[in-house]
Amino acid sequence: MGVKVKRTQEDKQKKFKQQLNFLKSSCRAYDHGDLSEAIRISNALMMLLYHDGKNNHSLMEQAQIPFPPFTDTRKPSNSTETVKAGDAALTHVDMSKGQYVPLYYDNPRPNYQIFDDWWDAPVLFTPDHSVKLSRKEVVKYMRDQDGGGHSDPTLDEKYSKFSLENGVKVMVGKPDKDVDINAPHNPDDWMEVTHAELATVRQIAHEFLDTIREQIDLRVEPRFVMPFTIKVEGKPV
Repeated sequence: MGVKVKRTQEDKQKKFKQQLNFLKSSCRAYDHGDLSEAIRISNALMMLLYHDGKNNHSLMEQAQIPFPPFTDTRKPSNSTETVKAGDAALTHVDMSKGQYVPLYYDNPRPNYQIFDDWWDAPVLFTPDHSVKLSRKEVVKYMRDQDGGGHSDPTLDEKYSKFSLENGVKVMVGKPDKDVDINAPHNPDDWMEVTHAELATVRQIAHEFLDTIREQIDLRVEPRFVMPFTIKVEGKPV
């Protein structure tokens, strides 16, 4: 193995800004309709946030960006929009399109958590809550196994429950049907809403950007991310 050369602090800050630019670009593309950009969002989030105390060091740490309390936009459980369903706590369902949509700023009273609690908090649940995925797990599985940084021929069973099997089990009435949720269930009147993990990862990015906007002079709009300047110890970089 060759000799490794340490990066300068300036270079670390450039790498941090580079990944933020990648994140910003992918968030914009997602918000304009390319939902597959969630996969690239997962890669940027891993680079920016993931550390294991061993060989992986987040760019937040390397660039010496302070970790403030993180914005937590999880909605209350047992939403009335679901029928015999689990939960995708960072999304809601667009009933007209039959797809998951990030909450963005739709939760008017977010909570705030220290990073480790925020990162490890479960955000996807099967109906019986036997399978749960945290923010970290959703992002890491998508990045490590589902195309963000690597595409495996097999997926971890927990992650596949949501990415392949619609583990949340949300059903919505078909647009051409006049569905009465109190009437006996007719399968022909309903359709599954799939891929909660994509909207979940987009909302995690939203929470992250909202959290650090003061540190980097970032203006975050509900569905659009604007230019920014990095701050370290209160000074622009």
